[in-house]
Amino acid sequence: MTSPSLASVSRVNTYVSGNQRHPAMAADALGNAVIVWDSALQDGSGDGVYGRRYTTSGNPTGGEFRVNTTTTGDQNNPAVAASTGSFVVVWTSNTQDGSGRGIYAQRYNASGAPLGAEFRANQVTEDEQTNPDIAMDASGNFVVVFESRGLSPNTIGQDASETGIFAQRFNSAGAPVGLQFRVNSITENAQTAPTIAMNNRGQFVVVWTSAGQDGDGLGVFAQRYDALGNPVGIELQVNTQTTGDQLHPSVAMDNAGNFVVAWQSERGSSDIYAQRFSAAGSPLGDEFRVNTATGGDQTTPAVDMDANGNFTVVWADENEIRGRRFTRDGRSGSEFAVSSSSSSDEESPTAIAVTATGDFSVAWQAGSSDNQDVFIRGTTGGKTIQGTSGPDDLQGTENNDQMSGLAGSDILRGLKGNDVLKGNAGNDTLAGQEGDDVLQGASNADTLDGGAGDDTLTGGSGNDLFILQPKQGSTTITDFEEGTDQLGLGQEFAPGKLRFEQSGSDTIVIWNGIEIATLSNVTASQISYSDDFVVASSIGQIINGDRNNNRLSGTSGSDTISGFQGNDILSGRNGDDTLIGASGADVLTGDNGFDTLLGGSGNDRLNGGQGDDFLDAGAGNDTVTGGSGIDTFFLTLKKGTTIITDFQDGTDFLALSEELDPGQIRTEQRGADAAVLLNGNLLALLKNARADSITNTVSDFI
Repeated sequence: MTSPSLASVSRVNTYVSGNQRHPAMAADALGNAVIVWDSALQDGSGDGVYGRRYTTSGNPTGGEFRVNTTTTGDQNNPAVAASTGSFVVVWTSNTQDGSGRGIYAQRYNASGAPLGAEFRANQVTEDEQTNPDIAMDASGNFVVVFESRGLSPNTIGQDASETGIFAQRFNSAGAPVGLQFRVNSITENAQTAPTIAMNNRGQFVVVWTSAGQDGDGLGVFAQRYDALGNPVGIELQVNTQTTGDQLHPSVAMDNAGNFVVAWQSERGSSDIYAQRFSAAGSPLGDEFRVNTATGGDQTTPAVDMDANGNFTVVWADENEIRGRRFTRDGRSGSEFAVSSSSSSDEESPTAIAVTATGDFSVAWQAGSSDNQDVFIRGTTGGKTIQGTSGPDDLQGTENNDQMSGLAGSDILRGLKGNDVLKGNAGNDTLAGQEGDDVLQGASNADTLDGGAGDDTLTGGSGNDLFILQPKQGSTTITDFEEGTDQLGLGQEFAPGKLRFEQSGSDTIVIWNGIEIATLSNVTASQISYSDDFVVASSIGQIINGDRNNNRLSGTSGSDTISGFQGNDILSGRNGDDTLIGASGADVLTGDNGFDTLLGGSGNDRLNGGQGDDFLDAGAGNDTVTGGSGIDTFFLTLKKGTTIITDFQDGTDFLALSEELDPGQIRTEQRGADAAVLLNGNLLALLKNARADSITNTVSDFI
C-alpha cells in the first residue's frame, strides 16, 4: 500500500481561550464528517461540548456550535456517530441526572439542526455513569455504551463490583429500545474504557478493559451482539500477550461484521497492537504490533474501517501523530506522519473517521498544557461528481471518488481508487473498476460491476444484475434476491466449476475453488446456475453463448449478444444493443434503447421494449412485440408465420426481405387481426389490427 496523500493541517476550534480537548469524530458513508470536543469555560460554567461539521471535500460547514443545552457544571468527554448526514453526540454531564454524573445525548439532522431536546441516555441514575461511546447503523438506529460505577472509591457499583460496562439501544427517532443492559459478564474488579463499533445492518461489538481478568494487569475484552441487541457468543479476550497492561482500546467494524481492535500495550515501553476478527468472532491471524518506530512511547490509538474491511490506525508518538493503513487481509503500508510539532507541544488523544471508500480524517489535541486546541488533517481524496436529471456518462479519477447519477439511466465508471457510486433513479450501470468500491443502486433495474478489488454491492429494489469477475477480488452483495436479481458471469463459466456454500446466514459463491462473492442473508440451496446466473459484462461488450441453453444479459452500453445454438434467453437491458438468437427457440428482449433483434431459425419470441427497434424473427413460427417507439418488423420470405402483437398503423413499419411485384402481397381481415399474405400464403398476422388500414405503401411497408 502506498502512503496516503494528506491535505494541510487546520485548526478545528475557532474559540481559542483555554483548553479544547478530547476530540471525537465520525463520518458517514459519503464522507460528511462531524468533530466534537470539550471546551473549558466557553459555555459560562465549566466544560462544554462543541462541534463542527465538514463536507466530503474536507471543508468546514459553518462555524463551531455548542452541543449541550444544560451548562451547569461540566459537560465533557464527548463521542459522536453519523449516518447519511444525520448524527448523534453523547457526553458526560456532572450532576444533571441528580446522582453524580450521567450520560446525555443530542440528535441532529443532515443539515446540522437539532432534532428535539437533549436527553439522558442512561436509565439507571444511581452512582456515576461516565466515558460514553456511540455507534450507528445505516438506518440511524444507535447504541450508547458507558461506564457505571460507585460514587466513591471502593463503593460497589451497578454491576456489584466497582465499575462495569452498560449499554442502551435507541431507534432512529431517538426512543429507547428495551432496557439498559450490562455488557461485561465477568464483574470482578473494574471494567472500564468502553468503545463500540456497528455495521450498516445494526450488528455491533463492544470492547473494554478489565482489571486482572487476563491474569496480569489490564486486559482487553469484547462482546458481540446481533442487530436486535442479543449477545452473540460469550465475551472474548482480545489480547494474547498478557504481560503488563493492555489499555485504551479502539474498535472498528466493516459491513460484513468483521472487526479489528487496536490498543496500547505496556510491555516495558508503550506500543500499539491490534488484532483482527472475523464476523464469527474468530481471530484472523495473530495480534501484531502496528507501529514500526519503537523509540519513546506510542499511546492512545484510534482505528476505523471502510465498508470493505480495510482499516487505518493512528496514535500519538510523543510530540507527533502517526498512522498506518492495512488491507482487509492484514497487509500493511508504511508508517506515516500525520502531524509533527515542536518538543514543547503535547499531542494526544487521537480520533479517526474513515469513509466507505477508505479516505480518512484524523483529529487530535495539541499545544501547551494550559492552552490546547483541536486540529484536523485528512487525505486529499478524489472528486465529488454529480450527474443531471437526464442520462449521464460519468467517469471518476485515480483517487477515491464520490459519484451520484441522480435521475436518468446513467453510466458511472469509478476508474482507480476506492470509490462510492450511487445510481439513484433510472436503470443505471455502475462500474467500480479498480479499487475497493461501494456501489449502490436504487429502485430500478441496475447493473453493478465492482471490477477488481474487494467491493460491496447493493442493488436496491428492482431487477438488478450483479457482475462477478473471477480472480479480481471478493464481491459482497448485500441484498441479492433469488428469483428477482441475477448474477452475471464476467466470462463464460462452466457449471461444474461453480458451486455455492453456506457460511452462517450467507452464501459463498466459489468458482474453480476461488471465493468470488458473498451473498448476504441468502440460503445457498435456493441458488441455481440455470435460474440465477447469466453471462454478462458491465459496459458495452461482445457477449457470446455456446451450443447450450444460455441466459445472456447486456448492460447500459451498446452490446452485441449472440446465443448461437440452443434455446437462448437474451436481454439487452440499457443501450442500443444487437441480439442474435441464431438456431433454437430463443427469447430476445431489447429493453431500453434502439435495439436490433435477430431471431434466426427456430420458433422465437422477440420483444423490442422501449425505443425504436428493428426486429427480424427469421425462419420459424415466431411471436414479435415491438414495444413503445417506432418499430420496424422485418418479414423474411421463409417457411413459418410471424405473429406481431402490437403493430401500430401509421407508427410502425413492415419491411420485406426482397422486392416484390405488385399483387404478390396483400392483406385480409381474419377476425380481430390483419393477415399479411404472400402469394396467398400467410406470412404474418398483425394482432388487433385492421386489414383495410394496412397499405402496400411507404406508410406501412418499406
